[in-house]
Amino acid sequence: MPDGSNVKQARILSMMNFALTVAEQCVRQVYFRSRAARSWRARRARPIGPRTVMASQLIARLTQVGIREGETLMVHAGLSKIRLVDDVLGGGAHVEGGPAVAASILSLLRLAVGVSGTLLMPTFPKYDGEPEYFSEQNDGSQIWRFDPSNTPSKSGLLSEIFRNQPGTLRSRFPTQTVAVQGPKAEWFTTRNLEDGRGLAHGPDSPYGRLVVDRGHVISLGVPLVDFATIIHAPEDARFDDWPIRDFWRPRHYDVVLDDGVRRERVWERVPRFSFGYAEERVRRDLRRAGVLSEGALGDVQLHHLRADRLYALFMGHGASSSYPYYWPQISTL
Repeated sequence: MPDGSNVKQARILSMMNFALTVAEQCVRQVYFRSRAARSWRARRARPIGPRTVMASQLIARLTQVGIREGETLMVHAGLSKIRLVDDVLGGGAHVEGGPAVAASILSLLRLAVGVSGTLLMPTFPKYDGEPEYFSEQNDGSQIWRFDPSNTPSKSGLLSEIFRNQPGTLRSRFPTQTVAVQGPKAEWFTTRNLEDGRGLAHGPDSPYGRLVVDRGHVISLGVPLVDFATIIHAPEDARFDDWPIRDFWRPRHYDVVLDDGVRRERVWERVPRFSFGYAEERVRRDLRRAGVLSEGALGDVQLHHLRADRLYALFMGHGASSSYPYYWPQISTL
């Protein structure tokens, strides 16, 4: 058995770690509300100079993290100022310009998973006049019309081109929508609303099914912890016993379905709770557990994780834990 001094030392370290997490969240709460934070996020999203990717490096990196023919792969991407040297399918051609680079990247991703693999991308709907997520105008009262076939994606150029490609199916959930290509596309995109729970990342959502399918998630050109929507699957799975009160709010959307337009009620995370999300703590935990791999193709990030492993890590914190949200009370400051 450990002696008393070791137990005392472990308790002190645990308390220090908790205090640091709370301090991190307090600073994040204040900073993310500031004008400086908005300016920093805008600069972070727009790389300063051109970034070059070799197609062979991309394929090699995907293989290295376990993505092979027949796998299921969800992709988050930021292709701003990326140039591609296509030494796999294009004979070494230099590809520049957003649409051309996006089309070439999609061809390489399809090559990586093969005809038996399934490719997914978030295609969050872009609604005209929609207020900024953290603004006071975003009070949940607006009712937008979502047409899966025609409402554009705000999740980047790659997702919009992917959404419009022949054979792509799109889920009918009006918020965290997903587009899918491949043999499992119908399974991923059907009955996401009909389950009656109205949860964007719930068990019957594409994200919940990605966990069941043990799918891969990558980010290209952006940090994965900032964009991996799969992070919300564990909390939605615990909707009935989630320890944070009033964490979700109801929203209504008019959704265009095969048999006409139907008003749907869904549940949305209250924006202020996002300030309690311990982003850097999550990144450290995922890396320490060997779940998150952060690599690069030159100066272009390519990060990877497995959906089921992230889900297991989060759920392992126990029913009383609100991980990865700490001290939600500070969100009311």
